[in-house]
Amino acid sequence: MILVAGIGNDLLGDDGFGPSVVRRLVGADLGPDVRVLDVGLRGVHLAYDIADDVDTLIVVDLVAIVEPPGTVVVLDADVDEITRQSLDGHGIDLLGVIELARQIGRGPRQVLVVGCTPVSCEPGASLSPLIVEAVERTTSIVTDLVSRVRRDAPCSDA
Repeated sequence: MILVAGIGNDLLGDDGFGPSVVRRLVGADLGPDVRVLDVGLRGVHLAYDIADDVDTLIVVDLVAIVEPPGTVVVLDADVDEITRQSLDGHGIDLLGVIELARQIGRGPRQVLVVGCTPVSCEPGASLSPLIVEAVERTTSIVTDLVSRVRRDAPCSDA
């Protein structure tokens, strides 16, 4: 199974990027082997969701990279190298979530991160116009990634 997980907090401006993308994907016909989930900040819940039946986890979230705001990137994580054991109840430490999933099950074999650089994560603010545009692009990118995963094609060049 493929799980597309939107991570973030709608109450912190651009941090609502991940949940905004998955809300757009909920109505899309991605196939019976794809589950779309608005995780928000529930890392422990995500660990249980990916512990056993998820082969590929596609995470949609903000990323801290040196690129202009609104830039969308696809990162292919090396799951064999993930060895972190912290989990923050007020946010999501993705490495900690994957490690916990492995401790309670097998965890996903592949983790892809579709990330966007934020403009602002101010409390109470809505998504910045650049991030609204990125949500549109990211919806198509995730749909394409799902198809590539099914074909076992490389995913890091989306």
